[in-house]
Amino acid sequence: MNSIRRIVETVVLSGMLVALSPTPVWAEIGVYVQPNGSSSTYALQGIVDDPEPVGIAWIRYFSDSPQRSVLNDQGSANGDGRPSLIMRSTLPIVAWARNSPAGYDIVVSRFQGGSWTVPQTVADSSADELDPVLVLDAGDGSIHLLYWVLDATPRVMHRQAPADLSSWSVAVQVSQPGEIACRPSGVIHEGVLQVVYEVHPLGYGSTPRQIVLAAQDGQEFSSEMLAATQHDGDNWPQVHSTRHELWIDWIDTQCDLGWTQRQPGGSWAPVQIEYFETPEERDYRVRQQVRILVLE
Repeated sequence: MNSIRRIVETVVLSGMLVALSPTPVWAEIGVYVQPNGSSSTYALQGIVDDPEPVGIAWIRYFSDSPQRSVLNDQGSANGDGRPSLIMRSTLPIVAWARNSPAGYDIVVSRFQGGSWTVPQTVADSSADELDPVLVLDAGDGSIHLLYWVLDATPRVMHRQAPADLSSWSVAVQVSQPGEIACRPSGVIHEGVLQVVYEVHPLGYGSTPRQIVLAAQDGQEFSSEMLAATQHDGDNWPQVHSTRHELWIDWIDTQCDLGWTQRQPGGSWAPVQIEYFETPEERDYRVRQQVRILVLE
């Protein structure tokens, strides 16, 4: 297992989260309650090449104190998967794959009333549910949950909850029937949930692979293939939306980031490749460079 290459503390003040890495491996996540009663959410994050950073994603850094409320402080020892964190108003919501003797299940916790809620199991089955991604719809406050199921035919799934998280919808398959799909990422673009994921047509772990984007249409998803890659490591495709621009990037080789953007009329630009030397350069510089190019 590779060690954490870089650790960054991200502090959320007044509900504003500055995310420095699109695919971070979170370490300690907590809320610091100040003497005046106000609070700040913080998270420690780093970059690793290991696709399954068990024992790293929940490393505990600070000791207990009356002011500090740490989420899932036994997550590292338990072997839990990497979490996804979003902010709704000034309060954090976190999802992760929790390990148990029966496998991995997706759980969700939020900071409410001065403490973290007991993790709610949202997705569980006899197979492993992995790599959850939370997406906030700023329009109505609803929460979308994306994850993938690792079984004989890996597939990407979606659930949704209203703003108060009072209930979760039944699971809907995002990937197409028979598609071997994994590692989703999502964003709300002009009011529509867009989900990007990897497809392994010749079997899970094989190459070539496809980068596929699916758009929510009512209770279903329609998809299109955007690119193919021979990279046999995890591709971790990411979808982004800013100023009416929509673009996707992914790890295309050990030293290349592939990307494309949607053009006026709905077509997609030819795939472009950006070189990087280290995971830090890829996630902290090159992905930001792509963003600048898209918004020019």
